[in-house]
Amino acid sequence: MPKQKRQHLKRRADGRYCCVYHGRQFMGRTEEEALQKRDEYIRNEKRGLRHETQTLKEYADFWLSTRTVKPNTLSGYQSIVSNALAPLLPLPLQSITSDSVSSMYATLAKRSASYIHKTKLLLVSILDSAVDAGYILRNPARAQSIKPPRGTAGTHRVLTPEEQRLIMTVPHRFQLLALVMLFCGLRRGEALAISGDDIGDEITVNKAVTFRGNTPVISTTKTRAGVRRVPYPPFLPRPKGLLAGKLLTEQAFTRGWESYLH
Repeated sequence: MPKQKRQHLKRRADGRYCCVYHGRQFMGRTEEEALQKRDEYIRNEKRGLRHETQTLKEYADFWLSTRTVKPNTLSGYQSIVSNALAPLLPLPLQSITSDSVSSMYATLAKRSASYIHKTKLLLVSILDSAVDAGYILRNPARAQSIKPPRGTAGTHRVLTPEEQRLIMTVPHRFQLLALVMLFCGLRRGEALAISGDDIGDEITVNKAVTFRGNTPVISTTKTRAGVRRVPYPPFLPRPKGLLAGKLLTEQAFTRGWESYLH
């Protein structure tokens, strides 16, 4: 059987070789490199891989737009995408590797175990969808080599007498917010939505602040059980506006809260 002649490519003025296939150009420093790129393209084409490129941000935005979930749930998804997945967002889907996913998880080491778990579930779901759509052949977030950090344990515990003393005595713009959370049992989002208009002898709790990306949004509480009235301690002052002073972005709240804790 006669040996097939090897294809020879012309060398460009910039020193690279160019191979053309169905109108697409594949460049290489050598003829072999250009031909290998073409052959890889053909193999992927036969396996059903789509060749238009999308970044994770572009695909995640599309994926989020197709979710039929409650507004608060969608807001939580958007916050995780904008914040936890930020290191991966500029990357083309086909460029995301198990190593880049591991690097992203490393930035979450100080976050709660629950937050890391939610991030993992969300990323896996988005990339599973990208596989089904033909943008990538396999989901790099499912690699067995990836070991997300354990994260911090839950912080729901009884405060020590010393911690309670500090909350009551250390002046800070978030002091009243912390005091209401302490004495009235409000969650962070609920307390951020409370203003002086909601306070009398009792606090009317029927809304909460959530974050869509970095933007604060006041919405109804997650469940009907969350709607309630709780006694307001008579020794606490009544705020004129919101307990936190004003509606804050997530970044502004986080910076202020960290300064209060320290």
